[in-house]
Amino acid sequence: VDIYQNGFESGKDGSYSLGGDYAHLRRTRKAHGGKAVISLQYNKGDESSVTVNSLPVSSYAAVIINFWFKTSGFANGDSFVVEYSSNNKNWKTAGMIVMSDGNMDSKWYSESFGVDTKDIDKLYVRFRSNTNDSKRKVNLDDFHFTAMTAPVPSDVWSLSSSFEDASGSSNWGMFNKGGKKSALYRGHHAYSGETAILIQNDKEEDSSVFTDSMEVSAYENLAVDFMYKTLNFGGSDSFFLEYSTDKGTNWIKVQDWKRAIDWEVSGENEIDIKNIDLIQIRFRCNSRSDRRKVFLDDVEISAWN
Repeated sequence: VDIYQNGFESGKDGSYSLGGDYAHLRRTRKAHGGKAVISLQYNKGDESSVTVNSLPVSSYAAVIINFWFKTSGFANGDSFVVEYSSNNKNWKTAGMIVMSDGNMDSKWYSESFGVDTKDIDKLYVRFRSNTNDSKRKVNLDDFHFTAMTAPVPSDVWSLSSSFEDASGSSNWGMFNKGGKKSALYRGHHAYSGETAILIQNDKEEDSSVFTDSMEVSAYENLAVDFMYKTLNFGGSDSFFLEYSTDKGTNWIKVQDWKRAIDWEVSGENEIDIKNIDLIQIRFRCNSRSDRRKVFLDDVEISAWN
């Protein structure tokens, strides 16, 4: 269940609090989605933080905190921390991002952390910078928190893409171009930002996009969540979510979808991955012509135990 989403386009909307002089809402064309980010600097505790205020979670056992981040000027050892509290005073660590590779700097990445909330009525989530120089900062965008009735996963990993950094015919983030009937789309049909994936027609692999093989032997469950919209679909047109465990030789259908004139949420599409070592995910169009298209955006793949 979605309990909080914020790309900060509405400014200071009251759902979050900036801690002090080293926390800012900034307008920028280099945001992950839209034109706004939260920017944190230095290591001045609450003054270097932003807090999401008072989320009701008494009926849930766990919350997954998903967000996008981009560091600027971080040196090895610099970090930022994601913390949580039941009273906005006593903080526990949900996770930490530590700069260990300078090549990470100035690129957008997605991360997810799990929080056990079975004994919490109101949840506060704080992001706090911890760098050794006031000029070093981390930008945060596109917060997406989901609540679960099941216990918090012991380990969670997540891959996300809104395709804003994608380019050409090969640099599509987690996905690969299937063939001539799949394309990187830029324009008003995108959901967030200006970029989405487009697939069309019914030419099997040519009408698809797919991931590389992902190592999942340490996990038992996998879910794929995404936004989708169709164009010119008829009653018999559809598209599929599929997976393969043999490097793409055979594909197993998870779910199919029909026409969606406006953007719709796919919902959580779970796959039992117990006893699976490697998995690939594929989206494949099954329409009757090139005019009948599917747009895909904000794809998230998560695995847990």
